[in-house]
Amino acid sequence: MAEMGYWVGIEYWGNGYCTEATKKVLEYGFDTQNLNRIFAYHFGSNPASGRVMKKIGMKYEGCLRQAIKKWGKFEDSVLYGVLKSDLN
Repeated sequence: MAEMGYWVGIEYWGNGYCTEATKKVLEYGFDTQNLNRIFAYHFGSNPASGRVMKKIGMKYEGCLRQAIKKWGKFEDSVLYGVLKSDLN
């Protein structure tokens, strides 16, 4: 099992870079590292990141309400995960 994370600069949003890169991370994790599960979180205030996770085959698994304090404000942490068998 492994956790995946990413941060994309605003000037690069909307170009598909994150989707392309995270697909490769899943491929590497499942095919090269023989992982069974990969998961990731995104801030509740960033639904675009959740859309990336859905595009690459991850499934919504839950929300940790006000789990992270970012810039003085509590944020929800939204969990997505994927199993190797989900992509076959």
